[in-house]
This record gives sequence, C-alpha cells and structure tokens, in this order.
Amino acid sequence: MSTLRAHEIDATGSVVIDTTPTVIGHTNQASHFSSRATLANAYLKLEVLPGLGGGISRFEWNDRGIWTPVFVRPSMVTSGVEKNQLACYPLLQSPGVHRRQSHLPKDLLGTIRSCAEEHAFAEVVGLQDWQIEQIDARSLKLSAVSALQKAYHAILEYQLDGPTLTVKIEIENRRERAIPISIGIRPFLIRDADTSVCAPASSLWLSGDGDVCSRYVPTPPAWQFGVTYPLPRSRVDHVFKGWGGRALFEWPTRQFSLEISSDAASYRLHAPRQERFFSFQPYDTLDGTASVHAGARVSRRFDFTVGRLGSLTKFGVHHA
Repeated sequence: MSTLRAHEIDATGSVVIDTTPTVIGHTNQASHFSSRATLANAYLKLEVLPGLGGGISRFEWNDRGIWTPVFVRPSMVTSGVEKNQLACYPLLQSPGVHRRQSHLPKDLLGTIRSCAEEHAFAEVVGLQDWQIEQIDARSLKLSAVSALQKAYHAILEYQLDGPTLTVKIEIENRRERAIPISIGIRPFLIRDADTSVCAPASSLWLSGDGDVCSRYVPTPPAWQFGVTYPLPRSRVDHVFKGWGGRALFEWPTRQFSLEISSDAASYRLHAPRQERFFSFQPYDTLDGTASVHAGARVSRRFDFTVGRLGSLTKFGVHHA
C-alpha cells in the first residue's frame, strides 16, 4: 500500500493533484491498493494508477460544464467480461524476458492483456513496478526497472496541454545484446451505432484461428478507413501497417471527436461484435524491425486531442 500523502494544487480552481491510495480490487476479503494521481485542466481530467501497470482509470473532457468519458473501462459498459479497472494502459513487450508473477489478484492480472502477440511476448515491466518520480499541475512522470536482472529501465510520462493528452514512453535496453522491443498504448473507447473512424493504412495482418495473425494482405476496401467511415458492425481484430500516424474518431450522437496521433509504426483495431466498446492500439509490431541495441533507448509518443464535432481538423481539412 502506498504511503504517499494526498496533496492538491488548486490555485486556479481547475487543477487538482491527488496521490491518495485507492482500492483497485478485493481478494478473500482483503483490499488491494494503488496510489492514484489525478491531473486536470479546464478541458481534461486524467486519473492514473501507477500500481496497476501505470494505466489510466479515467480520462474525461469538459463538454460545456459536464465531465464526459473519453476512455472507458470495458466493465463499465459490458456485462459478462472480466473486471477491468483500466480504461487505457501502456504496452512494453519483448521476447527476451519471461512474464513475472505478480501478487495482484487474478481478476486484476487479467486486465493487462492485448492482442494475440501478448501470448508469445511478455511484458517488460511488471504491474507494480511503476513508481511516481515527478508530479506537477499538468504532468506526471513514472519510472520502472524490470525485476529480471534489471534488464530494462522505462519512463512513462503523462501531460495535459489544453484539449490534448500526451503520453510518452521510453525504454532503455540494459542488456548486453540487441533485443526487439514493442512500445504501444491501448485505450478503450465507447462504441455507438454511429461511431466512425478515419485511419488509412496500406496493408494489414488478418487474424486467424485463436486470434493469431495469419495472413498479410493489402487493406481490403471495407477496412481502408481512408475517409470517415462507420465502424464495421462485424468483428474486427487486425493489425494495420503502412499507417500515416494519425486517426480520427467521431461520435455524432455524443457530438465529440478524438484525434489520435503517434510515431508508432502500426495499429491494432479491436472491435468485438455487439459490444459497446472497442480499442485502437498504436504500437510497434515485434517483427525484428524495432530491435534496440545494448545500452540504447527508444521512445514513442501518443497524442489524444478531444473536441466538439466541427472544431477539430481532419488531417488538415476542417469539418464542414
């Protein structure tokens, strides 16, 4: 249990930082705690749980005085799924380490999952490895050292700037040889009947049996997403490559948009059929192209900009 003491910075009445220990689960009548860091400005509110993978439990935007979720926990909108305390979490993976056992209960361990690649490649940083290194009115910096021979050192930064949340992830390879490392982030988004996406990509890996990526093909017309297009009603769970690094999501009923930009090389779109959530995961695939030399560092940046429909630009073109 964290011993960090809660404190606030509230000079303008709109910024609050809180590191109060908070319950993230229960097992055999015992409570499990993580510190909670909450940042806010006039546009956005962010809550991070360092003790649960450094993930985000809440990300909301100020819709004319009403705080409205941008990221959602799947358990909030769907019954019959595992308890999920996170609405978004970072991914740092490598085939060079074995998954470390955690003392967290199984229902919480189950929240740190992504696509089929995670069955073959382990997380570099354990769930409880992240520690708060620095925090101020608009930003939070976490750091972690992997438990296995201290082979990796990672930094995770969150920053609010107006209507934009920026997430930066950096990892240093402290091994004596080059290792493929994948860096990504997985936010969960609400899925309405009219949710649309624009995320053009030239090719993709099709999912096969057991969600294994089985076939590499040019992007079919139904999944090109070159213009704003309704999210397909059928199940989608593919890795898209040849991505330009920008995507736009729109929720006409809710009257807001989310633009995601990143320097990651690909993305995975996971949209379960008949569910009220989906995920858009920018990341680097572990295909040998992202090897990090001994002693070197690699970093990725992810920007999330929220606005009302009509106020954002779509790849440089204003909405009508």
